[in-house]
Amino acid sequence: MAEQLLGHVKSIEEFLQQTSSMAPDMQEKVAANQMEQLLHKLSLINDLTTEQATTLSAALKGPCWTATHRSTWVEAVSNKIAHKGRSNGRKPTQSLLHFGAFLTPTDVAVLAGHGNLCVKLETMVTRRLSIGLTNPSEQTVGHVIATGMHHGIACTPEDSFNLVQEFKRLLKNKRKSAPSFTEHVQSYPSDPRQLPTKIFDFAYSSEEPVQQDQAQLPASSASGQVVLRRSSKVVRDTLQGRPAHVPTNAFAPDAAKTMLSMMTTLMNMQSGMQQGTRQGSGLQNLRIFGPNGSSGSQASRSPGMLQHEDAFQSPPRTSAGMPAASPQQQQQLSPLQQQQQLSPHVQQLSPEQQAQQQQQQQQQQLQQQLQQLQLALPSGQQSPSLSRTSPTFQTHLPSMDDNDVMGEVEKSSQLVTEALENKKMENKKKPDQIAPEWVWQVPVEGFRKARKAGTTMVDLAKLGRRSYVSLNGLANVLKELKALDRLPDASSRASIKRAREDDCKVNTALGPTFSSLSIHIEELDGRTGTASIREHKLPFICLPAVLSHAIATSDGFREFFLDRLRACPNGPTSPWKMIVYADEITPGNALKPLNSRKIHAFYVSFAEMGAELSSESMWFTVLAARSELVNKMEGGFSELFKLFMEKLFEGPFNLKTGCMLDFGQGKQHLFFASPAIFVADESCIKFAWDLKGASGSVCCLFCSNVVSQNNRLDVHDATNTLVTIAETDNSKWRARGDQVLWASHDRLETIAGRGSKTELQRLQQAMGINHNYKGLLGSRLLAPSSTTMYDWMHCYLVNGLLQLELGLLMPLLYAAGHSVKEILTFFSSFEWPHGLRPHKREVLKIFEKKTAPGDFKCSASQGLSIYPLLRLFVLLHANSLTGAAVRMACDSFLKLCLVLDSLLEGNKGKAISPQELRSRIVAHSQAFLKVHSEDSVIPTFHYSLHLPGMLHQHQRLVSCFCHERKHKQIKAIANNLHKVTKTFEFTVMEDVLGRSFLSLQEYEFWTKPSVTKAKPASEELVAELVASFGLPQAMGSLAGLVADFQPGQTCEQGDTVVLGEVVAEVWLHVQLANGEVHSLVSVWEPLGQNRFNVREQPTWIATNTIDKAVLHRRCNGEALIVP
Repeated sequence: MAEQLLGHVKSIEEFLQQTSSMAPDMQEKVAANQMEQLLHKLSLINDLTTEQATTLSAALKGPCWTATHRSTWVEAVSNKIAHKGRSNGRKPTQSLLHFGAFLTPTDVAVLAGHGNLCVKLETMVTRRLSIGLTNPSEQTVGHVIATGMHHGIACTPEDSFNLVQEFKRLLKNKRKSAPSFTEHVQSYPSDPRQLPTKIFDFAYSSEEPVQQDQAQLPASSASGQVVLRRSSKVVRDTLQGRPAHVPTNAFAPDAAKTMLSMMTTLMNMQSGMQQGTRQGSGLQNLRIFGPNGSSGSQASRSPGMLQHEDAFQSPPRTSAGMPAASPQQQQQLSPLQQQQQLSPHVQQLSPEQQAQQQQQQQQQQLQQQLQQLQLALPSGQQSPSLSRTSPTFQTHLPSMDDNDVMGEVEKSSQLVTEALENKKMENKKKPDQIAPEWVWQVPVEGFRKARKAGTTMVDLAKLGRRSYVSLNGLANVLKELKALDRLPDASSRASIKRAREDDCKVNTALGPTFSSLSIHIEELDGRTGTASIREHKLPFICLPAVLSHAIATSDGFREFFLDRLRACPNGPTSPWKMIVYADEITPGNALKPLNSRKIHAFYVSFAEMGAELSSESMWFTVLAARSELVNKMEGGFSELFKLFMEKLFEGPFNLKTGCMLDFGQGKQHLFFASPAIFVADESCIKFAWDLKGASGSVCCLFCSNVVSQNNRLDVHDATNTLVTIAETDNSKWRARGDQVLWASHDRLETIAGRGSKTELQRLQQAMGINHNYKGLLGSRLLAPSSTTMYDWMHCYLVNGLLQLELGLLMPLLYAAGHSVKEILTFFSSFEWPHGLRPHKREVLKIFEKKTAPGDFKCSASQGLSIYPLLRLFVLLHANSLTGAAVRMACDSFLKLCLVLDSLLEGNKGKAISPQELRSRIVAHSQAFLKVHSEDSVIPTFHYSLHLPGMLHQHQRLVSCFCHERKHKQIKAIANNLHKVTKTFEFTVMEDVLGRSFLSLQEYEFWTKPSVTKAKPASEELVAELVASFGLPQAMGSLAGLVADFQPGQTCEQGDTVVLGEVVAEVWLHVQLANGEVHSLVSVWEPLGQNRFNVREQPTWIATNTIDKAVLHRRCNGEALIVP
């Protein structure tokens, strides 16, 4: 760890020396940020030696470090080496003896009020954690409890012990979610204003502490009255014979009168009698063995020892030196204590007589308790009649002298020692050397044999019946169990939960993976009808820590990340472009009126990842929040987005100022990233920027003069400046940049503070922006115009332009004589390729019924399969269409298909020209207006015209196909969380992050095609491969029917594929000895108009030259393909 820290320092100095052209303020900011990261990494080192500390102290030699940096660093290293003797790297205890000065006026009011004790304890615990007091000394605990009692907590000294225990329990539970500070304060000052700046700002951000002259501190003797240990005389005797008393207003009912309490009392007294506990004196639980194997009491010790102890004991209670107890006080005493008060001469007896008399008293007391217990039993039941002197016990406890006792002890200890040694030797053996005692301890092969021999179909059918598990999920679990070397030892729900928490909640060199985001929500009290604001914690994933952990644990992701860093250089002047995606997910029933499981999710990735952005593994889920909570925030979703952006770049591990990523083997890189793209659908963009949206008069974020088609404000504009969303000439648009949008918000802020409500509403409608002083727009954390991107998938394929186009085209085709049956028969006649075959049935089902005008519905993936089929149908029947309207509608649809072709090419990572995309979108828009008029236009018609400009600015268009697939992870978890509690988001995020780590660990960067379920090639095939590729490549070759030729695309035997201008049928796939994959295909002869002559002319091609697999239909030796 120390060597890695030295490497970090060296890398920072080399980096800053190479970037001498960096602005001085930026260089200072980077150096300060890296200093905080170094201090954090230093705090994680547990075994720092003196030599390493000396080397680290002198490590900051470069000119980039200031004198303040060096002094801070040397002090931190000195403190680290000073406390290196502490085991397990635990932080030293903290001392605070002026807790009253650290309270706020609100805290004082809560402690002095008549509220519940739980609330008061929570207040003190929260205040302690806010100032970083997580490891208090025992003296500090007593002082804090005494301070609470001084301010109004009613508690007797006897009850204070239980109060301390409850206080420690609350502190332990809340310590996990407590804020972590770089500086660990050991001795707190008397004035909280002398705390480190970061701790004070965090603890008192909302309210200042009480003034020093108003601080109330308990008397010095008050802390001594708080019972901190169970061995205290105040509670020692009371805890021995009865359950712990719960203070007033505590958390559980008093159960002292129940049967369980009475039996507990009996067992405690019996245990005390066995140990011979001497009330009020001696050491607790000390047993001294007497003659004949019986355990004597504490009174059976030597007279010398008794005299030595009696010298330190208080005088015994007798009637001769103290007044006798009243009848009420006698009722509160135990029978043994009453007997001691009535026998003033008991202390004057010899030690043997005292022991004998005390034993008789204890036996009488036990008999009384047994009689009480027998009276409490129902009729017909008798209490056990066994005792220590019964023959049953005497047969197991023979009489022994002292030598026999010691011999028995040595013999027993020797047996245990030999058993432990045997266990160690057995654990060192290999699994196949261990003789199985039961079937589940058999190694893998033996386990499989036993499973095959003993498992029946009936046993398999019973699996998963008691708790519902899908067949696919059950099959996957059984496969994972087969792959394990042994079955897990733990199987309980709690054990699985703990294991999953440990797997995802990791503390890395860049901080913990899990943190929390605080939001404030407004809740209405149903009884009083009053609203109150309370704080709520949401789980937040630290992106630098996740990247660090993924790079350390996944070889595939590490190599991929290094490859992208080489392809896209990274630095403070060229940070990677961070992409933020947000959307609302609806688990369960989407039509449910009140769905409390609706959840907003935020995903983050980087534009430099290229085509891998289509993989769900490359998108990191950072935040999740239920819509029910978001709607209760004053600023709504926009405020949540603002808090998300603040948290994303908060603290020392800030990607804007650089985070050191360690790739192992001495490779380190200072990684920079900044937000560049915010992609979402129209609804999310509307709520993020507080826009009026598609239903507003001004419905576009980027244009100030584009108005809705419904109100037609352009008709009433005397200056002819306003245009509708049907305008395709972008020269008539009046663009709104970042500065204009921020100025618009400032104007609304001014009117909201000074003007009338009517004037504010008028201005909001004119600007198309809602005023939200807590929103994202006013924070200026994200540039609204230059970062926002419309998702083209939602524009065209999710209730978008494709559904609009087909809803208007299909009725015209019906009117032209093409029936539903004809269209369905045409679609059904095609054979689908391997990758699309599972979707055939659901696509054909859409065309089984007649589509009403403007009512065509399909999903995005279905739309991608429909438009090529329908395009071929239109092209084949174009000459038979006589009506002008249907011909123009078909022309508009064909131009829409060209737009989708271009967008899909760009989605695969291929470069598309913004100019070509603009010409195709404009051509389709004009053709649509020509046939369907402006009345059919929807807002996405205008949004699509902004896509070419976004492509030109960001060099790529991000679609949300991947995100919709990733939503299924959250849906699968949320669908099975039937009880919505405060920890709902934490449960979801823990599972999502665990799945993300698992997928990254199994991640393999796609570099070349591969054969699925490959088997050794046959002799005939090997002979053919020798003739085509040579003997070295043919030997050891593999063959298969299915291969992936592009990321996420597969083809199998019988599929029709396109290779540039060539169309062929796939016969076989082989993987040669050098790893290259080739396909045996039969090239077809082109006949024109997507028709080909089917022939058998096999040839070998490189599988990576395949562009795509297409639908085809054969008839009379010819084939018709769907391009």
